Amino acid sequence: MNLNERLASRYITALEASDPDFIATLHSFRGNAAQGLSDIFLPTVSTSYADAPVKVMVLGRETKGWSYPGQIGSLTEYVRVGMNKHRDFRDSERCLLSKSHPSGLIRLLKGICKQTSQAGLIYSNLFAVDHNKRDPRSNKQAWPHVRSLSKQLLDIQIEVLQPDIIVFANGIDSAAERREFFPHAPAVLHRCTDPHSPWEVQGISKDHLWGYKLDGRIQCYRIHHPSSRVQKTEAKKARNHLFGLLREASRVAAEGYPVSEELGCRRLLQWPLLAGSRHQTWQIRSGTTARLREGARRGYRTPSNA
Repeated sequence: MNLNERLASRYITALEASDPDFIATLHSFRGNAAQGLSDIFLPTVSTSYADAPVKVMVLGRETKGWSYPGQIGSLTEYVRVGMNKHRDFRDSERCLLSKSHPSGLIRLLKGICKQTSQAGLIYSNLFAVDHNKRDPRSNKQAWPHVRSLSKQLLDIQIEVLQPDIIVFANGIDSAAERREFFPHAPAVLHRCTDPHSPWEVQGISKDHLWGYKLDGRIQCYRIHHPSSRVQKTEAKKARNHLFGLLREASRVAAEGYPVSEELGCRRLLQWPLLAGSRHQTWQIRSGTTARLREGARRGYRTPSNA
């Protein structure tokens, strides 16, 4: 079973377990999404995803209208149609193959692919459904179900696809839901730890680019939604810095080193090198992979507390 087949199986299980009234409501709006809820956004990945050196998940907020054509007779067919639409849209001239695009999020996706690879991209959203092509939280009746389903689908995608990096580009106004889905320490059931923003010394505020670890492994970056008009110059500078971090991660991964290392974050990697009769410590920051390679050639490993 390939990754997309595993996703489909898990999607079907999650939808079968959802509130039956919500699924019925969703179907009642099919073909006329302007009246209410859109169809469900069901991400897929490239057939080359498993071989991509760096796997990057990018989260927007919600779709701006997302409907499936034709009559759909079963949940299995619904998932198949939805995943096919996601695949066809992602790999089309309306998205990643476009020469230019009015959507800031699509431009962000293209920029990330340029730094890493199209094969390793996961294009998803924080909210799996939109309401009248906008924020689903405005539908007070459906929102509790949308919220629950959105979190379930994200957890499925992360568990099945095991991204190395997640870029949260859902925006400030949905930060509360992001924290609800992925609680930060010191919450009892927290999943996010090790907050860091070492790039502040380079004039990039943590308000525009902030890092942390999810589930102890996945490097996460939180940025403004790329269509946001809030401090556009500073937000653009932060995105460009993010591109540099992703480019470095891609280069390190291509050389066989683990992407899970800090790569420009708060902590340093230290390699004890024997120089004459005394030991030296080389401190490795993002952009200095020559030292990392030298340490590896000399047989040293990253210290466990790095």
